[in-house]
Amino acid sequence: MMRGRIILISRAKRRKEVPRFVFASIFLNLVSLIDLRVAACNSTSCDETMGAASSFVGLRVEQATARRLLAVDSTQTLRQDGDVLIQLKDTIKIYCGDPNNITSMWKPQGKRQAVNPCKEKNGTKQYWRGIDCSADLRVESINLTNLGFSCKLSLLVPSLRSLSRLKHLDLSNNSLTGPIPLELASATALETLHLRSNRLDGQVVPTIFRALSNLTSLDVGNNSLQGSIPPSLGGLQFLETLDMSGNNLTGQIPVELNSCKRLNKVVLSRNGLQGGVPFKSLSNLTFLDVGKNDLSGELPTSLDSLLALQTFDASHNAFEGRFPSFAGLKNLLYLDLSTNKLTSPIPREFYDLMRHLSFLNVSDNDLRGEVPPFDEHRGVTSRSFLNNPHLCGKTLNKKCSTEKSMLVAISVGGTVGCLVMVLLMYVCCSRCLRNAKSSKSSATVSAEVELNLSSEDVTRITQNFSEQNYIGIGSMSTVYRGQFLDGTAVAVKRLTIRRGEMSESAQTVLADRFEILGHIRHSTLVKVMGYCCSPDMKALVMEYMPNGTLSNLMYPSGDAEVVKEFNWTHRINAAISVAEGLKYLHHDCPTPTVHGDLKPSNIMFNTFMEARMSDFGVAKALSDNGIGPSASIVATTSGYLAPESARQACTIKGDVYSFGIIVLEMISSRSPQSLEAGQTLPQWIRDTIQRNKSLKHVLDPILMSELRLQQQRMAMVLGVALLCTREDPKERPYITEILKMLNHIKANRQDGSLRGSRGSRRLRSSLRNHQRNEEVPGINVQPWPPSAGPSAPRRHVMSLPHNPTLSDWTQDSAENR
Repeated sequence: MMRGRIILISRAKRRKEVPRFVFASIFLNLVSLIDLRVAACNSTSCDETMGAASSFVGLRVEQATARRLLAVDSTQTLRQDGDVLIQLKDTIKIYCGDPNNITSMWKPQGKRQAVNPCKEKNGTKQYWRGIDCSADLRVESINLTNLGFSCKLSLLVPSLRSLSRLKHLDLSNNSLTGPIPLELASATALETLHLRSNRLDGQVVPTIFRALSNLTSLDVGNNSLQGSIPPSLGGLQFLETLDMSGNNLTGQIPVELNSCKRLNKVVLSRNGLQGGVPFKSLSNLTFLDVGKNDLSGELPTSLDSLLALQTFDASHNAFEGRFPSFAGLKNLLYLDLSTNKLTSPIPREFYDLMRHLSFLNVSDNDLRGEVPPFDEHRGVTSRSFLNNPHLCGKTLNKKCSTEKSMLVAISVGGTVGCLVMVLLMYVCCSRCLRNAKSSKSSATVSAEVELNLSSEDVTRITQNFSEQNYIGIGSMSTVYRGQFLDGTAVAVKRLTIRRGEMSESAQTVLADRFEILGHIRHSTLVKVMGYCCSPDMKALVMEYMPNGTLSNLMYPSGDAEVVKEFNWTHRINAAISVAEGLKYLHHDCPTPTVHGDLKPSNIMFNTFMEARMSDFGVAKALSDNGIGPSASIVATTSGYLAPESARQACTIKGDVYSFGIIVLEMISSRSPQSLEAGQTLPQWIRDTIQRNKSLKHVLDPILMSELRLQQQRMAMVLGVALLCTREDPKERPYITEILKMLNHIKANRQDGSLRGSRGSRRLRSSLRNHQRNEEVPGINVQPWPPSAGPSAPRRHVMSLPHNPTLSDWTQDSAENR
């Protein structure tokens, strides 16, 4: 070794290459040092005795050959983030299943096999689906909702907790099982944790959430978690949203939650919580739902300190005593205190608040006193006070007792006066009793007084379900015409549920659901005027629609006395009315509702040929109680349910799909059941236009006479319907956006411009949840505004195209591939 070093020195001196000599000398010394270390250690302890040089060399080897090992504890680079995600993908594939193949693109890309989960596609979307990155290119968000994963959550956590910059994690609407793993506490950067609608169980471990001090949103609702709500949640100073509804939680609501000063929304409904409502002085709290628990005692006056509160639901508990005035809640819009044991008069201050409420329900209590006259409006009517036998007033059609004034008169009267007054009181009471009996008799069959009807009432309304009153039959019900005692015509839908088919608890849940449906009111919805949910009969009493259903108009029977001309104007107006109804159910209703069974037979027409939607929420109410055919059977046979309905509960995007099918049917007059096996109506529309290169080949013959004048509108409405029926729910627009499109199409002149504007104006369609921009015949989708950054609010408009030509229908679009 020394001899070699002398030779190098002599050569360097001769050539005057001092720099090379220096580097060579350093290298040889380093090699000698490593040789000495290796000689000094044995085979079992070599790693422990290696010096700095050996550790340095070993580190480089590990980075080159085993990069994923560095990502186990805490990732430091984008490449390590990617390696962890690939590990997560392997776990999902092996243990959870990936039926939608979402993680298929989680892999090295390009010639260099680069691992880059933040690589953008077309400069707009993250290349790895479900992954979002920060501005400095680190993985900070994972959204894997509604993907059919079925495995233990604990299998996924080791990878997830290694992502050192992970802020947002959403695994909702899967079938993940087991308890929430303690290891999740290591993901200390988390700000959003959503595990909603899985099958998680076990105790809620307090130490998990104590460590996640950066949480702003925690949603573990609709699982089977047990135990009590951890008081340690009070230590989450940044917490804004807390949802633990629909579990098996017991114990009291911890008072420590009042330390979370940023709380904006708290949902603890549908558990078994006891005690009272401890919330106070939370200035940011706007939404509080503690309904359907076992809470008791008096509603505290401290609720008045929740100054920002807009929604308060404490229904279906055991609260008793006085009715709060809520005088301090100037922003309150929604109040539900139904099904409790409140016994006091309603304070006068509360009636001033009622003018600002959009929904009120204090039914099924024991409230006392007179309800003064008030202006009824949507959600606040006389029905808001049902089943409070000691309430009275003109609004409730119930006279208040005059016994108090009578007793005063008796006390100052003489003997003769006393006898006269007693006699008069007897006469008055007799009349009152007769009036009360008469009122009670009509209340059982008048939806204006009572929603819950007995089986005898329903039988009497329909004249014992006589054949003369028969209207039609469906897969789960038979419909009859009926009439209340006051002459109001109704339609009675008797469900084909046999006695004993439902348990008592399921029957109670179904009755509660029908009660909610009875309070939903909108101009485009058929009113539910009553219901019966007795052991031997399940029925809905609805507003009668004299012009029948959309099915009747599209496919009239041969013996129909009058076949109405169902022209283009009727059809686009019907589509807009149904869209308005869905918009209310999905986004504006105090109790957001999924229709779940939208089809032509559930779209009805009143005297003025205005479309009204019926049976909203009934399918879900039945399926939740195990009644009716399975979703997979219905989805594959009806043609109206979205493809994903075969494996998951109905969603608002499923309603959008059904709406699109109905619009396609109104345009083509072709029922989904009339197609070949395995073919869908959107596929038939696209294939027919591609083959014949003409709109008229998919058009209802009745509409042919209007084709010349309405061709552009028909083309654009057809494009909207195809947009609604995309296979991927994320690529379908929301009903709010669809309604905007239809209204602008209706207002559009044949030359493509809008009334009241110069030239053409553009109305763009929202696709913020779509994975790609696809061309749809007649629809041109563009982002808005073009220069907006990813965090800027987005407006979405659909362009109104030129008069459609054959090229519009046969373009090589992703929709046709």
